[in-house]
Amino acid sequence: MHEVQRHTLSIGRVESPATIDEALDLLARHGDRARAIAGGTDLLLELDRGTRPGVDVLIDLSRIPGLDTITEAEGRIRLGPLVTHNDVLRNRATVVGNLVTASPANDTITPLRVLDAHLDLRSVDGDRTVSLAAFHTGVRRTLLEPGELVVGVRFRPLDEDERAVFLKLGNRRAQAISVVHLTAAVKFDGDRVVSARLALGSVAPTIVEVDTADLVGSPLDDETIERLASRAAESVTPIDDVRATGEYRTASIPAM
Repeated sequence: MHEVQRHTLSIGRVESPATIDEALDLLARHGDRARAIAGGTDLLLELDRGTRPGVDVLIDLSRIPGLDTITEAEGRIRLGPLVTHNDVLRNRATVVGNLVTASPANDTITPLRVLDAHLDLRSVDGDRTVSLAAFHTGVRRTLLEPGELVVGVRFRPLDEDERAVFLKLGNRRAQAISVVHLTAAVKFDGDRVVSARLALGSVAPTIVEVDTADLVGSPLDDETIERLASRAAESVTPIDDVRATGEYRTASIPAM
């Protein structure tokens, strides 16, 4: 039997709590056997491929009211855990699900890193907040403890004198997993750079931020851009995989 024909999805129970507290109680009760599910686009594939062994209880969060809101308070934008890409960009998948999956190829991670995102985590033992930069510890590895839910993502809005761009290289035009993606945000005073952030995805086990400190005070001209592009390529050592070779990824970064 070909590998793509092997199905290892074996879920014995699906719970559908009506409140966050009910969901947390279920997570605490079932421990490592349980996973919370919202959009499910990543998790169901992982379960089917056997990359989340031992999980046989799904806790469906979709019935809990108030988790799909986008709000702004104290200078930060907050996304609830059921906010979908369609709410902010596209499709059924949730932004939080994208972050919890912890694949460096997932498109939402570099924009949120550049915007200093923090995740609000909750369990039956209480709440805590971690930065997105600290949250991802490797491919499909995070600081999320058993029994915890991500109940919100908070990040700063762009300043009026700041501009940002997201670029992605894929193997096809639509719904492609990234070969390389990046987000850059630059703040200006006239034609001079006041601050800059550049984050690269799908080039290492976690997102890579490029050192941009010496751009401060420089004009954003062709010479500065070429210098930063070269530094970005030199800052990573991508692996070969089914989507591209490491050499191709490195060569692609300056061209983006």
